[in-house]
This record gives sequence, C-alpha cells and structure tokens, in this order.
Amino acid sequence: SSSVSGTRGSVPASSSSPMPVAAKPALPTGPVAAKPPSKAIQAKTNQLGDVRKFIADLKGEAELGLNLGFSSKDRQTYAGRLRASHLHTTRNQKLLKNDLDYLAAYGRTDGVLSDNRMDGSWKLDYSIQKRFSVYNATGAGYDEVRKIDLRFDVGPGFGYKWLNRTNFVLMTELGGNYQEQMLRNQGSRHRHSLRLAEESWWQVASKIRWDEKIEFFPEIDHFGDFRVRAESNLSYLFHNSFSLKLTVIDLYETNPAKDVSQNDLQIRSSLSFKF
Repeated sequence: SSSVSGTRGSVPASSSSPMPVAAKPALPTGPVAAKPPSKAIQAKTNQLGDVRKFIADLKGEAELGLNLGFSSKDRQTYAGRLRASHLHTTRNQKLLKNDLDYLAAYGRTDGVLSDNRMDGSWKLDYSIQKRFSVYNATGAGYDEVRKIDLRFDVGPGFGYKWLNRTNFVLMTELGGNYQEQMLRNQGSRHRHSLRLAEESWWQVASKIRWDEKIEFFPEIDHFGDFRVRAESNLSYLFHNSFSLKLTVIDLYETNPAKDVSQNDLQIRSSLSFKF
C-alpha cells in the first residue's frame, strides 16, 4: 500500500474499510397516542360547557303593555313585565328551579297619577320527589298610589303537584310569610302570616294557553286580617315566539294603608315575547 512520508512518519493515504454511517432511528409503525390537553385547556373547555348548559336551561318571557284612552277623561297606562326561569338537574336527577318575576306599571288619568308600582320576586324551588318540593320565596316593591313606599317579604314552604300532565298541571303550596311595609306618613309595620297557594296552567290548544294563581295570607296572630293575590293570564300565540296576552290581577287586604281601598283590580293587555 502507498503512503505519504513526512517528518513525523508515514500516514495511510486510503483505507480499504468504509467509514461507519450512523443508523437512522426506526419510525413507529403503530398508532401514535394523542397528547392529552393541558389542565388549563381542559378547565376552560369545562367552563364553556357549563355556560352553554346554563343558557340552554334558561327560559324567559318579556311583556309590554300600553293602554290609551282619549275621551271625557284621558287615560294612559304603561306596563312591562319580565319573567325568567332556570331549571337545573343535579347528578341524582333532582331538580333545582329558579323563578324571577319583575313587574312595573305607570299610568295617569286626566294628568293625575293613577298607577305607579313595581314588584319583584324570586323563588327557589327544589324537587325532592316527582311531586313533592320545598321552596323559599322573597319579594320587594313599592306602590305609590296605595301609599306603600317600600315592601319586602320572605318565606319558606313546601309544594305538592296533584296533576302533572303534558298539557295540564295543578299544584298547591303551604308555607310561612314575613312581610314588612313602610307606609307613607304612617311608619312601618310587619306581618307574620301563613301562605296557602294554588297554581295551575292548561295548554288549551297549540296556540292558546291559560294559567292562574291564587295566594292567601292569613295573619298568624289575627286570622281576621289577611291578604289575597289572584292572577289569571290568557295568551294566544300568533307568530313564532310572539303572543297576545290578557292579564287580570286582583289584590285584596283587610287592613290597607289609611284612605286606600281594600281591593285593587288590574286588567291589562300586552304583547309577549318568549326567549
């Protein structure tokens, strides 16, 4: 073999054995497992799912009424109402329901104030069994014409569904109620009462629905003093989510504010939108 000579000795010019080549890593032949999402991404996904479920379980209805009359006496009455309901199913299939009801009205007759009121209520209802439930109801509002500057009440109880059909529901409730009123120029007063209520709704036809509710509040320390609230609604669905509605509300109490009528009857027509 030939060699190159130098001052430091001979170095081979070539070699008969080739230089070693690094082997390429073998490619996987089976399915590749997907990398699991990080905890932050998974938590965000769960939050978005909870929000979508909450919105899907939320139902509501908005009403707007306007009654005008121009004759020997001019009358203008404006009323609005918002009702929302959220139904949540727990892991053991028991139902938790939130009901919100907000009502406001304002009116004048010949320039004199004839209606200025606002009422709001929130009811939390938990179904223990298919027919039996427990609840807690709170409410607040005012009524300038009936000389109530502020009113609030709270009370727990239980309910029972006697009929639960696809087109008809009938239920009753029994509980307690504490109410405090701040009356104009008469100070404040409080009441401890029982609450007996009956409620039903009936889907008369595909476009016609009727519902009613009666609440009776006898005072515990004097059953001769009581309050009654009765409401009935008849609605007709004329286009998609829009309905025409006729509402009758009657309020009665044996001991109202001074110089105020015991009975207060309200009849309203409105346009309703369900969402």
